[in-house]
Amino acid sequence: MTRSRYARRLCRAVCLWTILRVGAAGCTNTTLEDLAKPVLAVNRTHRSIVYIAVDANRQGWYDAGLEGPLDLEERRRLTNDEAAQLQATFDALPFNPTAPCPARTTPAVEGSVLFLSLPAAGGRDSSQGCFGDDGLLLPPWRAALDLMVTLVPAEAP
Repeated sequence: MTRSRYARRLCRAVCLWTILRVGAAGCTNTTLEDLAKPVLAVNRTHRSIVYIAVDANRQGWYDAGLEGPLDLEERRRLTNDEAAQLQATFDALPFNPTAPCPARTTPAVEGSVLFLSLPAAGGRDSSQGCFGDDGLLLPPWRAALDLMVTLVPAEAP
């Protein structure tokens, strides 16, 4: 057996032992589909890709990165009032609209913003944030993004 082949087998054995000894916890990424439904989420793409979400248990989740798979991390838990306010803000968004965003003459200053709702029954609804001629996000998307950013901080508590 060559040295590199032996090293690969040893590495596999150590990895398997670690998984069996420590458990599989922490070995997989947390995605939107892993969260308790219903889930409200924002996917913002500007200088990096940011996901902010709140699950059925009012738990906030956050992930930001330039590349790599989504791996949400826990943030603060929302109060009942905060969760209700966020739900009302998302309810005002036009999910799965048939009409496109209005045409504008300037590029979006804030990149792209996609609002997602993952209902308890399954599936996924989306609402693409529309921008005005000034390049800024239009209401009601602005209100939903601002509230989500305020309630679910980027930094862990």
